Amino acid sequence: MSPAVAAAKAADLKKPAATGILYSAAFAPLLEQSQKYIECIEVPAFRLYSISPRLVDSIARLRPTIISKGWLSLGAPGPLYMDRVRAFAAMVERAKPSWISEPLGFSKTHEFGWEANLPICPSPGSLNTIVEHAIQVMDVCQKQLLLETTASFIQARGSIREPDFINEVCHKAHCGVLLDVTALLVNAINHRFDPVEWLRQVDCRFIFQLHVSGYSRRDNRCFDEHLSAVQEDVWNLLQEVLGYCSPRAIILEREGNYPPAFAIEHELARLEKLTRTIAQRSMDETIRRY
Repeated sequence: MSPAVAAAKAADLKKPAATGILYSAAFAPLLEQSQKYIECIEVPAFRLYSISPRLVDSIARLRPTIISKGWLSLGAPGPLYMDRVRAFAAMVERAKPSWISEPLGFSKTHEFGWEANLPICPSPGSLNTIVEHAIQVMDVCQKQLLLETTASFIQARGSIREPDFINEVCHKAHCGVLLDVTALLVNAINHRFDPVEWLRQVDCRFIFQLHVSGYSRRDNRCFDEHLSAVQEDVWNLLQEVLGYCSPRAIILEREGNYPPAFAIEHELARLEKLTRTIAQRSMDETIRRY
């Protein structure tokens, strides 16, 4: 095989992920500028349900979008809350995102509702529920759905190992994974397991997108709160993740304690440099094998 053909194959196998941020009104001035490191914007739907649809239109005009967090409670038994699904689908129709995402868990039942996503016990019953609901959401929205891994103080246990559960859901529902790198590290610290070992049990072909953020420490526990700069141990784990899979996008999350714009730009630049370095390294290795 010629070097040119080998290089083309390698480029197809490992392209640098697009870098972007989670939308916040605090970032509006930054987004209005010509910022080369912000290639896409993730828009959390639940924050915009009660706001004018024109805001969604204006955000979508700035960059390619991803619509996330409709709080659809995919893991709750019984039927989906169709009013919420239709509101989510209406936002998707306006924004025309590259794909959509939703936390892997539940936030509401017929009796109770929570302001956080709760983990589900990985069992055949919950697997069937998630698969059924994921397919239904994709049918209504006509978009690829990614299931987001999240941090939780509760280590839900069931008859299926969590990575196997994720693989089986993605296989049956034909959806993908939004791997939250910081959430994985936080869970690994709080529940005392090896995050890299966990990662390598998830089929790399299913991992479409990543989240990174800073985390907090209080009372000997870690919290995935998105209130600080990304720590070095998160960057280290991110490097492991990028060596294992080829995500299409990496979103930097910041939802409070907002720093000056240059600090966000610095983190985005570091993200972009890391993705390109690892992609180039992978391409070089592929060419050498050919």
